[in-house]
Amino acid sequence: MTNVETTTTEETAAIAAPGPHAAPQKATRKKAAAQRKSVRKGQKIMRITGDNTQTLHTVTRIDGYEGLKKIELEEAVAGDIVSISGVTEVKLGDSLCDP
Repeated sequence: MTNVETTTTEETAAIAAPGPHAAPQKATRKKAAAQRKSVRKGQKIMRITGDNTQTLHTVTRIDGYEGLKKIELEEAVAGDIVSISGVTEVKLGDSLCDP
């Protein structure tokens, strides 16, 4: 999808340095998120089927989880477990990608 835009949160996350005994390095969530891909509500995405049929869709809703509670999100990044609404007739084996 597209690169994550900068966020206002400056939460820190530990990122492991190379080697089993190396000390972890600190990086801001903003830096880590900027290296990942994302999908945003309202974004155009392409569905490609097993027979290479391509259709364009618009993401209308993204739902994620906060603990066991389902919440609506404006954006999801790679690694998030989410459900995306706005794509019709998705089947196992279809790919969703940036058009």
